[in-house]
Amino acid sequence: MRPGPSLIAVLLAVLLAPTTAPAQEPMRPRPEARPVAPLRPAGTPGAALGLKLHGAPTPSDSDCLEGDYYDLVRALEAQGPTMLARWLEKRGRPFRYLARDEKSPWVLELVVELTYCKSYGAMAIEAEVRVRSTQDGGREAGSSGSAIRWEEDEPEPPTDPRLGPWSEDPRIHAFLSRVHAALELEVDRLLRQIPPQAPSAAPPVPGPAVAQPAAPARAAPPAPAVVQPVAPPPKVEKPEPRGPAPIVAVFDIQDDSKRYKPAQLQQLSEYLAGKLAEKGAFRVVPRDQLRSRLQQEKTQSYQQCYDMSCQIELGKAMAAERSLATKLLRFGNACSVSLTLYDLRSEASVGSATEDQRDCTEKELLEALRRAVGRLTAGR
Repeated sequence: MRPGPSLIAVLLAVLLAPTTAPAQEPMRPRPEARPVAPLRPAGTPGAALGLKLHGAPTPSDSDCLEGDYYDLVRALEAQGPTMLARWLEKRGRPFRYLARDEKSPWVLELVVELTYCKSYGAMAIEAEVRVRSTQDGGREAGSSGSAIRWEEDEPEPPTDPRLGPWSEDPRIHAFLSRVHAALELEVDRLLRQIPPQAPSAAPPVPGPAVAQPAAPARAAPPAPAVVQPVAPPPKVEKPEPRGPAPIVAVFDIQDDSKRYKPAQLQQLSEYLAGKLAEKGAFRVVPRDQLRSRLQQEKTQSYQQCYDMSCQIELGKAMAAERSLATKLLRFGNACSVSLTLYDLRSEASVGSATEDQRDCTEKELLEALRRAVGRLTAGR
């Protein structure tokens, strides 16, 4: 039995009907990292206090110049002088903006050193915010600094309605808000060292000449001018030049968690020594020389020199001035890295840094070691 024409028409209509794909939720566009440039204060022409407009961020961690951090560094470079200028305006201090080669009796400069940028996962930044002042064309008169840390998971700070957002990217706005808040304390510290009534940097503009009446023929001679003694400028103690960085012996990581193999601990210890030398605060004894010395002392294995007396004696034998002991602890699924720096002359600790981890993976451990080294070398 052949199908009727009506059945054929229905089948053709079903087969030829256009298929519609299920509606998909549109992807949310990522916020574009365009810094919003607030209007800078006009400044005061001729003011002796000058403000530099360049050179705000100095990333010491190479990760701060890659990926999302690149947009953050550019935004900080654009907005940093504005932050400093607004605090000066709020404190009622006259100032003027300086061109790159322009001079001024007093010069303020914002320096933000990015010491750590997390290279995976959620963004995290550690930095030191400093305001540096120079006097008489380059002599440093004072400097102050505050350490800050920001993580992407932190709640977004409120926006000051008078200033507006520092960036359309909420992450950049959150970090720049931290920098702006830290600047208030640093500006107050530094302005105490600058005279409130500084001489004008630009000479006054002479007005139009006014004809003076002729003096009488027998006028009394003017009194001799009395020269007032000029007070000498305040003495500014120059910082003593730093000597060479101290030599430190970096010993193997002591794994109290019993999680890592000896070969892994060797690699982690090499990474730790490299990061410490990279910061430039210490000179590191080559680790192959440590191994050779231990073999000469007939120590059973290089990993067994965990006792402080062993490390101190070995460090002295290597002509080191410091020794670094590192421990890895485990608490359930979490781990903790502890770095302790010892002075070999006094045999006492002179610094330490501890970083906690949510888990004990090698990637988390590398990040914890890098953060700990940054904290240990900060300010040295």
